[in-house]
Amino acid sequence: MVVLNLTVWILFGFITSTLLSKHCPPQCQCRDNVVLCGDIPISEVPLHTGVTEVQLTDLDPSRLFMEVFMQNTLWTHIHSLDITCASQTQLLNRVFMGLGNLTKLCFHSKNLIHMENDVFQGLDSLKELDFSGQKRLFLNDLLPSLRNSDLVHLEKITLSYIQTSYAETIDLGMEFFSNLSGSGERNIKYVDISNVKIGKFDIASILKAGLCQSLEEFILRYNHFQNFYNGLFLTSCESLKILDISHSLLPHLFDFLLKDVDFFCQAISFFFNIEEIYMGSMVVSAPIRETSELHLKYCPLRLRKVSFANSRLEFINISIPDINNIMIESLSWIDVSGNQIEYISPGYFSPSVNLKYLNLSYNNLGKMQTLHAHDFEIFLLNNNELRFLGLAGNNIDKLPLLTLQNKSKLVKLDLSDNRLVDVNFNVDHLKSLRSLNLSNNRIESLSIVSMRALELMSEANGSLRHLDISGNPFVCSCEGKDKETVELIRKLSGTLIHGSINKYVCRLNGKKKAFLEAEDYASVLNYCKVQKIKAIVVIVVPLLVVLGIVFVTSFLLVRQKRRRQLARQNLFDNIQMGQFRKKYLVFLSYCSEDADLVESNIRPGVRAGLRELTQYGGELVCSGDLSFRPGFQIGEEIIRCIEDSAVTIIAVSNSFCTKQWCKREVQKSYDQNNPMIILLLEHVESNVMGKVLTKLFKRFAHASWIADDDGGHIEPDWSILCQSVVDLATRNNY
Repeated sequence: MVVLNLTVWILFGFITSTLLSKHCPPQCQCRDNVVLCGDIPISEVPLHTGVTEVQLTDLDPSRLFMEVFMQNTLWTHIHSLDITCASQTQLLNRVFMGLGNLTKLCFHSKNLIHMENDVFQGLDSLKELDFSGQKRLFLNDLLPSLRNSDLVHLEKITLSYIQTSYAETIDLGMEFFSNLSGSGERNIKYVDISNVKIGKFDIASILKAGLCQSLEEFILRYNHFQNFYNGLFLTSCESLKILDISHSLLPHLFDFLLKDVDFFCQAISFFFNIEEIYMGSMVVSAPIRETSELHLKYCPLRLRKVSFANSRLEFINISIPDINNIMIESLSWIDVSGNQIEYISPGYFSPSVNLKYLNLSYNNLGKMQTLHAHDFEIFLLNNNELRFLGLAGNNIDKLPLLTLQNKSKLVKLDLSDNRLVDVNFNVDHLKSLRSLNLSNNRIESLSIVSMRALELMSEANGSLRHLDISGNPFVCSCEGKDKETVELIRKLSGTLIHGSINKYVCRLNGKKKAFLEAEDYASVLNYCKVQKIKAIVVIVVPLLVVLGIVFVTSFLLVRQKRRRQLARQNLFDNIQMGQFRKKYLVFLSYCSEDADLVESNIRPGVRAGLRELTQYGGELVCSGDLSFRPGFQIGEEIIRCIEDSAVTIIAVSNSFCTKQWCKREVQKSYDQNNPMIILLLEHVESNVMGKVLTKLFKRFAHASWIADDDGGHIEPDWSILCQSVVDLATRNNY
């Protein structure tokens, strides 16, 4: 009879699987080894021998009843089952019977409020249980099923969001951890209890429940912890390697642990074997400012990765003079990004000489650079094994010389979102750098040294493979560094510079130009061509104008010179031929007191000079005593001589200025508009000269008689004086 029943079940399963393999209901999706269905009776799920994974969504609660999965033996082939119920309020005992080979069970229902005591019976092969999202289920209603089921192969359990619909907190104590571990019979390796409200957390119960022989990863993200207890002076949890309590609200744990630094090592003894700890985005009431010194040489920590990202760290004046040899080698990854850090003690990272990943992005280290320049320069001095260094978003305007010194193994450097105006840091040490991010700084152009350095790093024998310099306020210019920077970026585009070309923008006359795009760059080139033409025009047109003025001026001067030469020659010809309109060329006016000087020195000099110029031997100089006609009135003779002379030379002395006849001669010449040359025989004050002489003295250049040991000489010399007489006579067309 037993054999008959077994044969019937096998035939039924074979027939069913054959039929279903040829048919997939419309509410399902059937793949090679996976079936995904909406609401469908369990018996109608299209299973066949190759299916190992089933996902059921929006399942009606009535579909789940005791031993429902035993109706089809093909369910024993399923390794993974994911069920989501929209309104399931309870789970019955033995509901999962028939899933003997299931290794992963995911069950989610926002409305589940009750579980019977033996729900998980029959899941003998289960390794992973995801019971997350049970917001209305009390944790204590789940524990009996964990306790009453063997689940000896269970390794991973997820209980996030459990009981979150209620105000009551969850206590993680001995009862919970004992039921979780199956009284020590299970090798639980992974536990996730995230997004819950934890009242009491008894750390010692993890040890007592035997979980520290297997538990490797404990996830407690987005939790609200009210109290930790029984956590001090514990034996180290040997198996625990990863602890994630990020995005959680903790009691004053830091204040407690760091209150007495000598007590710190003993306080954390439970966590000595942890290799990765994530405490990012911690919910803290005020920024963390800590000053202390921690000696960790005899504290056997084995940390490999540490994250305190986004946790309101502000002032870390924590010095760690030494750490144990194990952690010197193990600690290789630290993330403290997204905080408010304005100071980090140079002694904080100093012992971590094997650090390979350090993310300090989006802090305020620019303030440290300004206020504590030396500490900023050396705070990474010993971290020469770095492969990644993140300094983005720190308001840094310059990296000092020592900051990147000996960072020859650095592969990726992120300096984006700062205030750098150039690659004003030493890249000579960065022999292994493959990725450099300088986006969103204040770089308008790169220096020649920086451009050359980037070119060298990008060449075949260089290490750089990716450069991001987008989002900087580049300037579209037609010359200088601005132009060379744009041309370099275009040259590197496609080989070193990747990504959206629209992020590479320069400003041209207030407009943005995406200069990596052909059309925009062509407009920049056209603008420069126009500017070049304008520059040429600005230079050439004034030059042509100047040349034109010079030419016209030279032409006029040459013509004027020729006219003067022609007029002078005509004058000389007229004098020689007796056709000169005047009888004399010069009228020499002087007073009787100066007669000896004039007749013995001046008159002969003038006469000789004029004769040499005109090549005429007749009398060309008229003077009073020698030229006046006897018997005629002096006034008439003065008028006659002035009228018969082309130019008047006035020999001025203090005596001359006091004589009325002399003044009349001056006045007469002035009235007739005759050209006049003043020849000073001695120093005469302007108030003595009289009105007309003073006016002539101030307006026209004069000659002077200078007394010396040789009897005196004239300045300028006789040739210049006589040439002036000829030019003045020529000007008046005589």
